[in-house]
Amino acid sequence: MVTLRKMTEKEFRAFKKYSVADYAEDLIKGQSMSREQALMDAEKEFDRGLPDGLGTADNFLMNIENANGKNVGWIWFQYDINGDSNTKQVFLADLLIFESERRQGYASAALNEMNTCARAGRLLKQRALRVGAQSRRDEPLRKMRV
Repeated sequence: MVTLRKMTEKEFRAFKKYSVADYAEDLIKGQSMSREQALMDAEKEFDRGLPDGLGTADNFLMNIENANGKNVGWIWFQYDINGDSNTKQVFLADLLIFESERRQGYASAALNEMNTCARAGRLLKQRALRVGAQSRRDEPLRKMRV
């Protein structure tokens, strides 16, 4: 079992620092960019996806906490309503389970909790980082209908 808890500003800064560095590594490998250019591009992309940080509309930046309340990772997702079919959708932008906490079912549990929150309408009103094709974490983008 996991709980999703909204990030604090301090936690968001740590998440941003990690995400920008990780995406820059993808850019270096995938596009043969210099480290300096990759870091600039990654930060620019991150800021474009979350122009208001934690307050960016329709985005959910959450800590994943285990049953003991320990933070075991991060999840970032976007909530949207498809105008054509009026279907609620959740788009996963990023999911990270910390290295020491992997292989314990936390990623699956976090995705289930995200889906449960979306179905129950418990999403807090808070857009999305483009995930590179060569993600080091091998975490797939997922689109779930709710």
